[in-house]
Amino acid sequence: MIYEVQTSISGAFTQAWDSIASFLPMFLTAIIIFVIGWFISIGLGKLVANLLKRVGFDNIFNKTGWQKALRKAELKITPSQFIGVITKWIFVIIFLIIVSDIVKWENFSSLLNQIITWVPNLIVAIVILVVAIVIADILEKIIKATIDKVGIASANFLGSLAKWVIYVVATLAILSQLNVAPAIVNAIIYGIVGAFVLSFGLAFGLGGRDEAAKILATAREKIEGKKPKKRK
Repeated sequence: MIYEVQTSISGAFTQAWDSIASFLPMFLTAIIIFVIGWFISIGLGKLVANLLKRVGFDNIFNKTGWQKALRKAELKITPSQFIGVITKWIFVIIFLIIVSDIVKWENFSSLLNQIITWVPNLIVAIVILVVAIVIADILEKIIKATIDKVGIASANFLGSLAKWVIYVVATLAILSQLNVAPAIVNAIIYGIVGAFVLSFGLAFGLGGRDEAAKILATAREKIEGKKPKKRK
């Protein structure tokens, strides 16, 4: 009886030691790989941030006032640094996947793989944001310049309105790309488009026709090189 107990205890200790002995090399290898990967990730993040800064990525946001808004929100980070941080963590996750595969943490590895498959959506969302900012800035300037030439006093308002419409649509597109409540986002998009069309139709139908006729007449006279006639 005592011999059987001793054998059982000895077998348990032997099995435990064998498990530790087989796991320890994998664990140490995983730690070494993660430490190396951590420094590589930091280096790549800084490299991306510096490259974006050199090509003038931050200037896109400076011209549109986004940097000023970030400073007011006490977010002391530039857009290029933000992309650099995202780059760093993407590579950190990649090295964590490698580590979790080494130590056979299958559930954790599966979770990290799901995060990585979501990264392309994040990249597309960032591209949408940058393109929207550039287009909004260009469109605002074009509208202001065009309406100023026609001689309408509300040029600044219409230019700003066009810019913010693009910002709102871009924000909703980003949320849709990131799969954040897609049904709600689509409903909001349809609602905004419907409200805009309805408002424009009502404004034009209830008194905007005369003003529109004046704008078109003034524009035509300027194109033809005639002085616009004064209208009462």
